[in-house]
Amino acid sequence: MKRIYPSGPAFFPLIGISHPVYGKKGLEKRLDPWLAGSAPQGIFTEILRFLSGRERTCDIRLTLDKGLQETAFKALAGRAGAVVVLETATGKILAAASAPSFDPATAPGIEWDRAAGLKDRGPFVNRALGKRYPPGSTYKLVTASALLSKKGYDLAWGVDCRGRHPEYGIREHNHKAHGWMSLKNAVALSCNVFFAEAGVRLGPDLLTMSGWYGFNRRPDIIGIDREDRDPRSLSLVLASRAFAGRSDINRGRQWRPVDFKHNPKLVAQGAVGQNVVEATPLQMAMVG
Repeated sequence: MKRIYPSGPAFFPLIGISHPVYGKKGLEKRLDPWLAGSAPQGIFTEILRFLSGRERTCDIRLTLDKGLQETAFKALAGRAGAVVVLETATGKILAAASAPSFDPATAPGIEWDRAAGLKDRGPFVNRALGKRYPPGSTYKLVTASALLSKKGYDLAWGVDCRGRHPEYGIREHNHKAHGWMSLKNAVALSCNVFFAEAGVRLGPDLLTMSGWYGFNRRPDIIGIDREDRDPRSLSLVLASRAFAGRSDINRGRQWRPVDFKHNPKLVAQGAVGQNVVEATPLQMAMVG
């Protein structure tokens, strides 16, 4: 069997490989039972296949748009990172580019060894679906959603932003004072002070809304290795696993209501997408 990779590195971290030395990775691994014809199928499917004389192997069509994928990969220009593009009407993944990457058509030898040796820093990592980053201000959309969903929330409620939150130490870029901020203005100006205060007031409701968006649960997506239970594909918010450097929070569990009361500064940081929030590019594309 011969494999051909016409788009080379643009698709490599997602498509993956089936290699006698480096094993199976990416979609090549996840979809191998269907590609090889070993996936279990229903009795009626088997009967129809037998009567038609068709092989058990399957053709697989992805939702990716080749042009968008190549454009997204080119835009990364070799910088470590990822680009995810979704079709808003259906949720289809149109592009999931990741860099650095590697051309799987490269002849066996030292280049393969060098790429594999980079491990988490190298092209064998799918950063679009399986690498977490601090989402920053993009997470404020989750905080805004929680605020709008809160029973009794008054749209007129706001905060006087003077460039820095007096209790939680959250600052604005260049210490810029925005003045009186309602939700509408705070979203438009990405006001840290407003969202820090909102997050602390929301408390556990922020965690609930995050769960509705898909945080703290493993996404059921074919490109993610469920069998490997890869923790990198799990986007985390207000979970102690999101930062291991604090001894005052038990590692490995989500926060309880009492944690919100005892750690308002950390909640404020999380509400603006920092410190205790980590998300994959795919997760934040779904939020947007």
